Amino acid sequence: MRTRPKTILSAVTAVLVSMVWISAFGDGTSGEDTIDRLLQTPDRLLLVWPDDGAWNNPDGCDTAARAVLDPASVSPESYREKFAAILAAHLAGNSVSFRFSGCFGLSTTIPIITNVSIF
Repeated sequence: MRTRPKTILSAVTAVLVSMVWISAFGDGTSGEDTIDRLLQTPDRLLLVWPDDGAWNNPDGCDTAARAVLDPASVSPESYREKFAAILAAHLAGNSVSFRFSGCFGLSTTIPIITNVSIF
């Protein structure tokens, strides 16, 4: 079975573009910090606490003492990739930065994670 060079080039280009997007954050970011702890709820929300007490809060949520990766805010494949990246960074003790988009919650809102960068 032969793979066409154009197909390989398209796949490599897609990977490189997604890598640039994940690490090229501007406004709406959490700032860089290590992860203190993680908690996954029964409905697959992943709550992430920073070591320094709070993430940056660009969307003005009620608190940024924790942030959430919500499976409803990203595609299933993207959720799995981001979940794995966050878990790996936590286990390795690497710093992370998140891209936030909006707030999650009713009585107390927290930032929603939409992209992850590991340092």
